Amino acid sequence: MPAPSSFHSHADGRGSRDVFVNGIKIDNVIWCDTDAGVCVYAPRPIKAKRPGRDTVYTRRLRGTVKVFATGGYCSNAPSRQRMGE
Repeated sequence: MPAPSSFHSHADGRGSRDVFVNGIKIDNVIWCDTDAGVCVYAPRPIKAKRPGRDTVYTRRLRGTVKVFATGGYCSNAPSRQRMGE
């Protein structure tokens, strides 16, 4: 398992972030690992996989992955304050 600081997912409670792979901003990121250089995202339009349709179609990118905090809610902030307020 990668170190907690290198693995990022949409539900890890660390707030909203922007993810860049090789300098290009990627939207709809499901998870990424900065140490391994891997980013998994759902391209637009978001589609369900066939035949089950319980999972979302995803793509995997490899390269230099950088993650930047953009604010939003943090799980460890007192009384659920927005960062920067």
